[in-house]
Amino acid sequence: MIIRSSLIGNSLLLETETVNRIRSELKKKLGLPLKILLDFEAVMKVESFRSKKVGIRIKCEKIHSLFPKYGGARSNSSSSSVSATVSDANCEGFHFHSSETKMVDSANGATDLSSEMEVDAFRRLFPLRFHERHLLESVRPDARPLGKARETSLALGAVASADGSALAKIGSTTMLAAIKMEVMTPANETPDEGCIAIDFHMPPICSPIVRPGRPAEAAPVVSKQLADTIVRHVFFYFFSLYNSGMIDLKELSLVSGKAAWMAYLDIYCLDADGALFDAALLAAVAAFSHLQIPVVSLNDDGRIVVFSKENVGEKLKNKPVNEEKRKLSLRSIQFGLTCIVHKNYILADPTAEEESIMETLITIVLDSSYQLVSLYKPGGPALAYESIIQDCIALSRQRVRELQTILNEAICDMEVD
Repeated sequence: MIIRSSLIGNSLLLETETVNRIRSELKKKLGLPLKILLDFEAVMKVESFRSKKVGIRIKCEKIHSLFPKYGGARSNSSSSSVSATVSDANCEGFHFHSSETKMVDSANGATDLSSEMEVDAFRRLFPLRFHERHLLESVRPDARPLGKARETSLALGAVASADGSALAKIGSTTMLAAIKMEVMTPANETPDEGCIAIDFHMPPICSPIVRPGRPAEAAPVVSKQLADTIVRHVFFYFFSLYNSGMIDLKELSLVSGKAAWMAYLDIYCLDADGALFDAALLAAVAAFSHLQIPVVSLNDDGRIVVFSKENVGEKLKNKPVNEEKRKLSLRSIQFGLTCIVHKNYILADPTAEEESIMETLITIVLDSSYQLVSLYKPGGPALAYESIIQDCIALSRQRVRELQTILNEAICDMEVD
């Protein structure tokens, strides 16, 4: 720590009575009683962070100081020094900002840092302590209760050129999902199934920690989580085999062994402010709910042709494989909720700041019937109690009801339009 200061003294013209009194005090053994009043402004700078100016006033009383005796010619004051009696001194510090003055207990050294500096400075320098103080009051810095998720909105049909699309927002976290359908030849192992390709993108505009030219570390992790949730076929649950995939890939088949749909799902993170998987999954579910599978037909060569404005003539010559655009029926609609576990507290739907300073994250995925689909915990300290997981699942059930209502309202709004 480096403290730079400058003191400026001004000469005063004293009255004769005051001068006589000072001379009398100088002759006493205790010396001249002094009262020090010092006002200054402090600025804290840590790397690129610079706090606002903070006004501080130091007031000291009951200090007695002797003065050097000069013999003959006036000597240089800088070479003379005397001691002062400070055993009975009483010093107080005041913090003032604008017109307000706040007392600070500086004498005993137990000053509370959060009351001396600006709230923003304290939040940047001591983020964990800042959040823990809110946890003691069971409230978050954004005024949310610990178990409450951020405000969520959903809009279908956000991309006109896509076969299905949606824009999802959870707090400031924003995801844009778009689906494009193409005809492919199915694999020999699965002749009656289509395929889904999922890509999760985090461009530099979404977060300051994402640098141009470098892939974001979270992108492949979220992509893998989405693939496991949407297209996973089987998993073991209490020694039984269950199919947990949200989409039945057989619905994407056109002609067995010859043609099937390939669904390209691209999700773009426009703003990364925590709970990325939750928002990405919500956007994906909404995009598949909005998806309309195009009309296709077999041409004279036995190839699949997608009907469009450019091939209206072929529409009359060939019988469509599917007569009109159809919706994709979802086997189960699934939603996720990420929670942070810190000490004995559980925080639902964390922000990016909360995720960066608290270690243990748990992501719960439930289907629309409130059954557990998956539980994801990327490292962090081991959970001490099973009850913590149960509490996270309980919060997830409540969140599923909220998201199901939001999705249904978005679908109704789309149908009205």
